[in-house]
Amino acid sequence: MEAWTSTATDIAGRIQEVRTACKSWLALSPFFATRGYHLYNFTSLHQGAVPPAHPQHTPTGANTGNPYPYARTIAGEDSHLAFPFVMALRVWPARDSHGREVILRLVSGPGDSTEIEVYKRLNTPDARQDRRNHSLPILEWLTHAGLIFVVMPRWDIIALARPMIFFRKVSEMLDVAETLFEGLEFLHENRIAHRDIHEQNVVMNALVDIDAYYWDLREQGKVRYAYIDYNLSLALSRDVDIRTVSVSRIKTIQHRSMGLDDGPCNPFTDDVRSLAHILERSIRHVEDVVPEIGTYFEKLVRGGDKSMPPASEALADLRGLRSRLSRTQLDHAPTGQFWYPDRITLLRDCEERWTALTRFKESDASWPALSV
Repeated sequence: MEAWTSTATDIAGRIQEVRTACKSWLALSPFFATRGYHLYNFTSLHQGAVPPAHPQHTPTGANTGNPYPYARTIAGEDSHLAFPFVMALRVWPARDSHGREVILRLVSGPGDSTEIEVYKRLNTPDARQDRRNHSLPILEWLTHAGLIFVVMPRWDIIALARPMIFFRKVSEMLDVAETLFEGLEFLHENRIAHRDIHEQNVVMNALVDIDAYYWDLREQGKVRYAYIDYNLSLALSRDVDIRTVSVSRIKTIQHRSMGLDDGPCNPFTDDVRSLAHILERSIRHVEDVVPEIGTYFEKLVRGGDKSMPPASEALADLRGLRSRLSRTQLDHAPTGQFWYPDRITLLRDCEERWTALTRFKESDASWPALSV
């Protein structure tokens, strides 16, 4: 597993690691093909990996029904499905024999691992039937030369921090927050601490052109969100009291950005704070319309560990906040993009983005005219 694990401390080292992993993945291409999975082809550092010419992609657009567990594919061409090279250490994209996009993930060498235990807990029949289970389902387990892989549907990293994927109204922002806190409640109930919650580890059931703008991907009933990447997670005994857990904090980029110190921590508390931190950035700019949202995030992001509520309580508080909002508040069209402690960036700050938003609203007969 060492050859598939990053230890680089600089960009040049990271690029070399990914080049090495890329060769390892492509060497396994014949094996995966015999199982019906055809690996994307690496092209360049800039473009990444692109889908194979055959089999051809099976379209599953935004309005072609529910392709779950596979993503709605909104990308116009195969080249727009390119997979970023920097992500290709322990994961690699593929297309199955039916033309559907999937992800292969290396989860372990010989023997069990914590990551395998996490996937097993999340994929029992009972777990998959629980509506709070916002994780990608395992389509198949594969073993080769002592390495254990899982196959999952490929969804895109566009749930948060992607201003090209517009939120049409406040209710859609609360939808993503509620879904992710619900998913975190489920993880913690199963004694799983994620330990690496940030924007790159939350996905949406859509594959899109990376440079295009989208208006209606977050429509309730069609959109789904899920957590990914459990290689840093903990899976504790089911009788553990998560309020008393103490382990050494992992030095992740997210934890550093939040100013969390090294040393002992409760990873379940860190999960709640980390989720609130990324949601605050994408949502709190509607505080002028939803004043309670500021107090909500202040408690979760900047409150002390001893006063930090569990995920279930954070979810209940969010639902209570939502229940007190009027229809006018819920239908309000956000004008902000990101919230920061010292400023709010606005959609109109980017002329291209504002033009795209204006065009979408003008073409949507159900939407009121945009005030400029």
